[in-house]
Amino acid sequence: MERKLYVPRSWTSDPDRCRAAGLSKDKVFATKPELARTMIERFLDAGTTSAG
Repeated sequence: MERKLYVPRSWTSDPDRCRAAGLSKDKVFATKPELARTMIERFLDAGTTSAG
């Protein structure tokens, strides 16, 4: 099961806050639908046909 961390735009625009939270400095904002699309694409690219 893949997981992606949703980081609000207010965090990604504040490098000090990201650093304090242990996020990489190259972390960029992505909407929840964008994160979901990325996870689904990776799932399909892996050749997986079932979630169970």
